[in-house]
Amino acid sequence: MKTYLTILLFVLCEFQAWGTVREEVLKTDSGTIVVSRPNGWTIEERVLGIPFVFFSPKVNGQRSNVSFTHTGQSLKLNDKALLADFKNYKLGKKQWAEKVGAKILKVIPLKSFQNTHGHKVTQIGVSYKFKKKSYIEKSYYIECGQKLLHSKALTLQKNKTHHNLVENMIKGIDCAQ
Repeated sequence: MKTYLTILLFVLCEFQAWGTVREEVLKTDSGTIVVSRPNGWTIEERVLGIPFVFFSPKVNGQRSNVSFTHTGQSLKLNDKALLADFKNYKLGKKQWAEKVGAKILKVIPLKSFQNTHGHKVTQIGVSYKFKKKSYIEKSYYIECGQKLLHSKALTLQKNKTHHNLVENMIKGIDCAQ
């Protein structure tokens, strides 16, 4: 019976998180980004020079966030060149962690896939521990038409629902020129 109640609570939480999804049209000088905003998440504009940042409700003492930037750059990502830069990424993250007192738990390797709108998405990331909390940070590069979008997400590792919501936002992101 306890297992049944646990599963039911999990399903209800997942349903509540996706219960209301609103499509947002984010306009910049470089183009338009179309992305779904999960229930309870807010949007802030021009945070530290970043055009759009979505913030989750606070869970486990932490608000997850994901940013969206339409770079305006006409660029196709080359997986071979990105793999060569992967070493630099790992080194940069290691140096950052040493500087701030964090511990790298895992480097999330480069991965490419097509989202639901047929846009190529390339992701890379890292999980790390900082001040007794574990985080997942991922960068996403989305080839949208002939332009490149960039997105960066930070979630507390134990806030798995937030991580899944971010992944679904990326899988459904679209653009207009």
